[in-house]
Amino acid sequence: MKGDVSKWRAISKKLKYWDTEKARKIQELESRKIIQWLLELELSKYHILEIGCGNGYLGYLIISALRKHKIPFSYQFTDLLSECLDKAKVNLKELSTLPEIIFNKLDVFSIDKSLGAESQEIIISTGFSSAATYKDAVPKVAKVLKPKGILICDFVNNLSLPIFLKGWQRSIQRMRLVGTNAQDSDSKYYHFGKRGIKEYFELYNLELIKLISIGWMKNPLLAMFRKH
Repeated sequence: MKGDVSKWRAISKKLKYWDTEKARKIQELESRKIIQWLLELELSKYHILEIGCGNGYLGYLIISALRKHKIPFSYQFTDLLSECLDKAKVNLKELSTLPEIIFNKLDVFSIDKSLGAESQEIIISTGFSSAATYKDAVPKVAKVLKPKGILICDFVNNLSLPIFLKGWQRSIQRMRLVGTNAQDSDSKYYHFGKRGIKEYFELYNLELIKLISIGWMKNPLLAMFRKH
């Protein structure tokens, strides 16, 4: 399976590469919690891989916080689209030239072949339907994480009132537990109930550590997993 470049190019253009004022506010809300979670790990150095970096603004905020705290780090921005990587470089400005920061094109569905097993310490993937959380991608993402490695990602909040009212039948279906429809023909879709998320990711040795709602309305659920 491969990422659909044409689909995501069209979506990215439509959403202005997640570089609108509204999108940035959500990225800022997420970054505050992600930075808090990262600092709570109390690592001597942070090696971070971001999957689906979009406009790069989230990574910029995380990097700025690590530099503020004088914490050594390396940060790899990746995306399926070269246009997003170019956008990220622009948004990072002078930070993009730091030796600790690199940019690579990456298809999440071949991440295990591109990066190798147990090669990553921290993976971050956001954007509501974040790339690392597609059902077919989860086992591959889990494979490249080191033991005790961290995955931080977000999910559409199907209990959000605007989303529920817009398509209540779809929201109810997507809230079902993993075991009830694991044989869905469209296997890229994941399941958003807390119990469903926990059970599915646990299949790949990813333990759900934290799950919170970022704000309300249409804002996403943000989760942190640790690999056994």
